[in-house]
Amino acid sequence: MGSYYCSCKIGYYNLTVAAENCSDINECEDNNGGCSQTCINTPGSFNCECYDGYGFIDGSTTDCTDINECLTNNGGCQHVCTNTNGSYYCTCNPGYNGSIFCSDIDECELDTDNCNQQCTNTDSSYYCSCYTGYTLISDNHTCIDDDECSHSLVLCDQICNNTVGSYK
Repeated sequence: MGSYYCSCKIGYYNLTVAAENCSDINECEDNNGGCSQTCINTPGSFNCECYDGYGFIDGSTTDCTDINECLTNNGGCQHVCTNTNGSYYCTCNPGYNGSIFCSDIDECELDTDNCNQQCTNTDSSYYCSCYTGYTLISDNHTCIDDDECSHSLVLCDQICNNTVGSYK
């Protein structure tokens, strides 16, 4: 008469002396199965899973590493993508607002331009200008009255009297 014995498959253990009663080994109970983040027990084995924003690199199936979302299509950000652990965020360049999609800030319309006379919005900025008879000073925001009498274009044969904002 032949002899034999039963053994359990890999990933299972024997409940009794007779090996016909094998049970699954929960590999996740021992050191999280060696997984750096999440261990999922399966019949006869286990799988490691990574949190959102993390993945396996260099052939590893246990060590989760941050995914730099900014390396692929700038993370979907129109301007600036900043990677963080497990995530990322988008910001806009100066002169724009929004997060993923950026739009020009109209400083003139919002009255944040500091121009004391005329404001012209540009892409991501603005510039100031003056009405006729005024000059923009070096701060590029303030207009002062021209002293037309000091210009050689003024033709006075007597005394020139400057008037505010006018050029005669």
